[in-house]
Amino acid sequence: MPMSCWCFNPESQRLLRAGLVLCAVFWAVAACNDSSTTTIGGSAPLDAGEADVRVVQNPRTCQVSRVSAGATHTCAVLVDGQTFCWGANDEAQLGMGDLVLRALPVRVPLPKLALEVRASFGSTCARTADNQIYCWGRVAGGLPGTPGISKPTLVPLPGNSSAVATGGDHACAMLTDGRVFCWGRGGLVGDGTVVERLMPVVVEGLPLLGSSLVATSDHTCLRTAKGELLCWGDNTTGALGVAPVLGGGLSPAAVAAFTVTPSSVAVGPGQTCIVTAGDAPGRVLCTPPLATPERIGWGNNNLGITVGQSHVCTIDKDLKFRCAGANDQGQVGPDPRLLIPDDAPLEVLTDATFMSAGAAHTCAIRTDRSLWCWGRNTEGQLGIGTVLNTNTPTPVVFPSGCPL
Repeated sequence: MPMSCWCFNPESQRLLRAGLVLCAVFWAVAACNDSSTTTIGGSAPLDAGEADVRVVQNPRTCQVSRVSAGATHTCAVLVDGQTFCWGANDEAQLGMGDLVLRALPVRVPLPKLALEVRASFGSTCARTADNQIYCWGRVAGGLPGTPGISKPTLVPLPGNSSAVATGGDHACAMLTDGRVFCWGRGGLVGDGTVVERLMPVVVEGLPLLGSSLVATSDHTCLRTAKGELLCWGDNTTGALGVAPVLGGGLSPAAVAAFTVTPSSVAVGPGQTCIVTAGDAPGRVLCTPPLATPERIGWGNNNLGITVGQSHVCTIDKDLKFRCAGANDQGQVGPDPRLLIPDDAPLEVLTDATFMSAGAAHTCAIRTDRSLWCWGRNTEGQLGIGTVLNTNTPTPVVFPSGCPL
């Protein structure tokens, strides 16, 4: 949000800084307990987010409210509700009416201001201020493997939406009445069949008390208001938290690998991770493996989590941003090692409030609401005007003033 500049004596300045940090942590906890978290098309919900869009009219700044890193493209919502995308556009995932790659952010021609955006494998969806869902790219095209709809297109849902999740070949939306609808590739939409659904179908067997919805290329998960985690989709690796069974995963089922309540959920291809709530909050658990999901090396101070194709990142209560996993494209951070072990994650930033991991790149919003990205950049997904990889967090270059 825009802030005025005031002058204080040194002691007052110290108290102000302390108050701002406490305020950031307050929003972190509040949003983390009631927001959707996705990856490879998702984000860890650690800031005011949607509240900004509803309050700020048009500050004409480039302050960022939400970011979503897809496989090879990235999208962001500014605090005034404008949506920008950049990177690969081979499946029309930038929403610009063409298939031209963009190495710098371009404003998506949505008919309304956006509350959130979800980028995934060749697909993008946004929830607008009137709680409607618009999609473009592969997930809106109907036939996997072919260029999708090149401009934002309204998804016909039987009601207003409260969340959206994008997985590439499928997408899902949670309505304000609690129902969840999905559409796309058969076996991923949770209707108990392997039939492709070009129109949204209701996901059966879910309680009408969902609080967050997340999706990746091969599965989807819902965290209920009571803290139960239900998932559906491909379970080849055990990502659904139960032993792989032929034909399993077509309908929602509880994740048996986690016996604790999640406060934050994130999914990546073949993997599901949570940050724990309850009596032992802040721990990181991932499945697979099924038997020993806890990642001890991450400690117990975490607020949110995001999962890429082969790396994982968290933000802790001190707003420290840490990552581990594959670093062959620089997606973890500034370290020469090609693999950062889980028992010693790399600290990348000390002032992160929101994050999203793509296939091989990572983005984070900092406390001043600037957006920084690093990792693979061969399709321009870092938004820095080049197609060169970097393992150093680099600010995204938005248009000057981000005018309408």
